[in-house]
Amino acid sequence: MNISYYRGSDALILVYDVTRKSTFQNLDKWKDNFFKQASIDSNKIDFPVIVLGNKVDLDSRQVSV
Repeated sequence: MNISYYRGSDALILVYDVTRKSTFQNLDKWKDNFFKQASIDSNKIDFPVIVLGNKVDLDSRQVSV
């Protein structure tokens, strides 16, 4: 898959579902895939990555703070 629109990105925002633990566990895989597709060195420590938990209002939480 060629995802050319990743190239030139200034930041990465990852959103996971707190009611599905697997989405939290896959964050590293998604980040690594983004860095690969965007041709960004994965060791670059100054590239902004924001992680957001979604659906925090639901009682069926599987990922805690």
